[in-house]
Amino acid sequence: MKSVDNKHLVDGHLVACPKKPNCVCSEACSGDSYVEPLKICGSMTQQWNVLKDVIVDMGGKIEEADDYFLHATFQSRVFRFIDDVICRQDAEKKLIQIRSSSRFGYSDFGVNRKRVDKLRENLQSRIDSSENQLQNGVGKKDILHR
Repeated sequence: MKSVDNKHLVDGHLVACPKKPNCVCSEACSGDSYVEPLKICGSMTQQWNVLKDVIVDMGGKIEEADDYFLHATFQSRVFRFIDDVICRQDAEKKLIQIRSSSRFGYSDFGVNRKRVDKLRENLQSRIDSSENQLQNGVGKKDILHR
């Protein structure tokens, strides 16, 4: 992984989406480009690590990451276009702010919104599964290192 250069942040917040329907963002966006941030219940560190695993499981590649910022890319199957997913921890609000955008083209036909929705669903499912396993006696170390 490369070191984080923060070109995706402005004053510590995610860069706003352009005036094209190929981006969704939980910060500095409104209207059709707005998407809810990821809510954190429990350990931010645990959920941040699970988020990275979920991105990789969904076919993403982690390009840059540290304890508070993450940049991943996804490549479309047919035309091999690259989309960027940017996440940053918002510890004060117990949220993960997220932005998903296409690098090229005008419209993404809803791909980025669907990706964020699927990421949210998979993250919650993984967290719920981990919590159920903890309640049933499976060790935390076993869950986090799958």
